[in-house]
Amino acid sequence: GTKWATSAPQLVTASGGAAFSTILQEGFNSAGVPAGWSTTIAPAGAAPGAFTLRPNNYSTAGYTFRSNDMTQFYLANSNATGAAYNTTIVTPAINLTGYTSATLSFYHFYLPFSGDSVEVQWSATGAPGNAGWNVLWSHKITQLGTNTNFVLRNVDISARAGFATTYFRWRFVGDDDF
Repeated sequence: GTKWATSAPQLVTASGGAAFSTILQEGFNSAGVPAGWSTTIAPAGAAPGAFTLRPNNYSTAGYTFRSNDMTQFYLANSNATGAAYNTTIVTPAINLTGYTSATLSFYHFYLPFSGDSVEVQWSATGAPGNAGWNVLWSHKITQLGTNTNFVLRNVDISARAGFATTYFRWRFVGDDDF
């Protein structure tokens, strides 16, 4: 099935005038979900495919995963569910007031199969479900990176620069085609 792994750094940088700042940086190197972050899975019975922290050199279904910085990472694995599902990782609220441009950077690996997709989305409220979430970047068809060489993705989030509250999430939709 499809696999999508994302690892350190989850980085939001912003600039406005002469200022350049790192607004958020999360390496996912602590136990459990970081404070202020959340993960979701729907339906609940698809929990085995949910974004889950995995150690570097984690192996499943014939793949061994090595993150870009050789530390733990989140993995969503549609092969583990046996059914269609979606899973997300959501940031805490991010304040981009006073900035005129911003970028979200992350490393990832995506191995696609029919019907699967990955997205980076934003919301002003962070509400659960899919209402109010807007797609910033999406991908469906081709492999991105490898299980031993995650690729860096920089997503322009400047449309949210100047706003006091924005949530970002990584959304994986899988249907167990493996």
